[in-house]
Amino acid sequence: MSLGNQVDPMVTADQIRMARAALKSGVRELAARAGITPLDGEPPKSRVTLIEWESEEKIKAWRNSAAYKELMPMREKLAKFRTFTLQGLSQ
Repeated sequence: MSLGNQVDPMVTADQIRMARAALKSGVRELAARAGITPLDGEPPKSRVTLIEWESEEKIKAWRNSAAYKELMPMREKLAKFRTFTLQGLSQ
């Protein structure tokens, strides 16, 4: 899960598409939106992205990949992020 507070409003939709395209198979974007409706407490200031990975090992490998490191300068311009993993529930 990633919570982002947008820093640079000039980041384009093309740059966001480029970041999404860099995510390989084994990943499913479950939610990504800025229009958050709070129910209890203060909502994130800008954007929440929820991505399902096949395993925690896969996300760790992605974050250590050259493709991820290449996206970092754009990501840092886009927003200030708080990113973390959540253990899924057994089906």
